[in-house]
Amino acid sequence: MKQEPFREYKLDFTGITTKEELHDLLAKTLELPDYYGRNLDALYDCLTGMPLCMISLYHLDALECLGDYALSFAETMEEAAADNLRLIMIWVDGDLS
Repeated sequence: MKQEPFREYKLDFTGITTKEELHDLLAKTLELPDYYGRNLDALYDCLTGMPLCMISLYHLDALECLGDYALSFAETMEEAAADNLRLIMIWVDGDLS
């Protein structure tokens, strides 16, 4: 059986001020497919289908300007990691709670 390669991604949220910028960063950095719908449901779908990888999230506190959407985003990331055992999520710094 062929072993899938391990991928590592680093998301730095410094300077993100809009939902659009957030989804642009996610699409580019995580190499999401062209059909990615740029919303949290689509993000969850993409994350739960990802192969073995680690995503490090830096400066999550920078997203506080997005209000409740930032909390929903963090919950989506946590839920996707819980539902995809091949996905390792590392919260490096920045706390939204």
